[in-house]
Amino acid sequence: MKKKLLALTLAATMGATVLVGCGSKSDGAAATGDGAAAATETTAAEAEDGEVKHIIVTWVHYAGVGADMQAVTDAVNEITVPEIGVEVEFMPMSINDTMTKYSTYIASGERMDCMLLLFQDPLQYYNNGSLEPLNDLMDQYGTTIKGLAEEFPITATAADGNLYGFAPVDQYYSMEGCVYLKADYVDAAKSISDDPDHVYTMDELTQIFKEVKEAYPEIYPYNVVGNGINSTNLPVGFTSGLIYDSMGSGVHSGVLLGEDSTEIVNLFETEEYYNYLKTVKEWFDAGYILPDAVTTDSTSTDLLNSGVTATALTSFNPIVYADELANMGEGTVPLKTTIPYYQSTAAGLVTWTIPVTAQEPEAAMKFYDLVYSNADLMNLIMWGIEGKHYVKTEDEGVIAFPEGVDASNSGYYNTFGVWGDRRDQYVWNPVAGKEPNEAFTKAAMEHKTKAGIANYQFDTSAYTGQLANIDTVLNQYLPALECGSVSDLDKTYNEFISALKSAGIDTIIAENQAQFDAYLEANGIAK
Repeated sequence: MKKKLLALTLAATMGATVLVGCGSKSDGAAATGDGAAAATETTAAEAEDGEVKHIIVTWVHYAGVGADMQAVTDAVNEITVPEIGVEVEFMPMSINDTMTKYSTYIASGERMDCMLLLFQDPLQYYNNGSLEPLNDLMDQYGTTIKGLAEEFPITATAADGNLYGFAPVDQYYSMEGCVYLKADYVDAAKSISDDPDHVYTMDELTQIFKEVKEAYPEIYPYNVVGNGINSTNLPVGFTSGLIYDSMGSGVHSGVLLGEDSTEIVNLFETEEYYNYLKTVKEWFDAGYILPDAVTTDSTSTDLLNSGVTATALTSFNPIVYADELANMGEGTVPLKTTIPYYQSTAAGLVTWTIPVTAQEPEAAMKFYDLVYSNADLMNLIMWGIEGKHYVKTEDEGVIAFPEGVDASNSGYYNTFGVWGDRRDQYVWNPVAGKEPNEAFTKAAMEHKTKAGIANYQFDTSAYTGQLANIDTVLNQYLPALECGSVSDLDKTYNEFISALKSAGIDTIIAENQAQFDAYLEANGIAK
């Protein structure tokens, strides 16, 4: 199982893919500072029987609120009011503000009925009493979500057995490492396999980089930069033939290597990782990596688009593949570095919750469940109004912009994929459609890690100080090590491992192991 580590790729970032209101709707809008959409007027149904409940739903964005936010809100309520007697008010907030203001809002009693957590650990919110337990609400009003949770790992449960949040059903479930070679340079790479599912070794990548460099001496084939490497955005983990799982936390608290292993190890101390660093240094010395990769202010995307580098380091899946074809040109080749496999998604990047400040928790759960069961509603919230913000194409489930409309001028364009059952989400390229995603998921589910089977997540809430110390060490050493620019690899590597131990990584891994062992036992999963 011990093979050479391959590509340091995908970061734990995302763009996957809120709010507040106090007593009145206008107060809630003012509190966001984002010009939240006003609620729709009282409906006929509300006037007749008083059964319509009003809820405030977080709507996270990164580029502001479009001019048609109210039109979309009205269209949403045309579905939700007659279906479930719930009127929705979307409360926009930038993604950055969600990371800094939620706790303040909850502490001050500000109202939120549906709260979206992106890139945050929902368990910490639950542990400090900010989230409603959802077990009873799910049993009564979330039957669709509950049924989907039996098939997909979308629910998050605390050690006390309480459900505290859930994720969308993703379009695919899999990890697969990949180095994308831009279409411009494919003809030069004579060693590319004819098998689209071939898993490339480090030696094979070295040969391909050599061929690209010989044909294009001014190009740096391996596109890695120091500003893209840090403790929270680590491109580590896609290894040649080796399955990897950071178990819902991150590499700073240990990983599983392989499908069958239940032993949590320090990735950085493994033979695989050291061999990877040796190869990267060889690539640097051979001119396959930008000489100032550690210090440049340019991003890897900047370097690729400006013709300085030849590859993009990320995961392979149908969605990313479609994006890379659009960005790097038709004919771009994915050089896969692992088989598809399934790892723990317990932490997730997207978690829908009901905070303790919710005034209508039952209505909130009804709304959640409808979004998961009604694909038209999900796509409406995701992409806007058909004919105005998108049009359907001849390919089923594939959309395009209407004439004269694009991402820059659309009145509603919010690409965070956070809503409902995303298997039926419209896509912009047939390569990323439902059929290839389902095939990809099926292949991955045949290769689950032990943490993936259990959907385990390390509870780090009691160790934030120690993890911060470890992160400091990672931020200090990783950019130079993973760009291959250190003059004495062995000396720097030994200092790095010693610093990690001094920061307490062994203690953290031991605690992670203890939690994992207890979790496996409680769920009846053999070690």
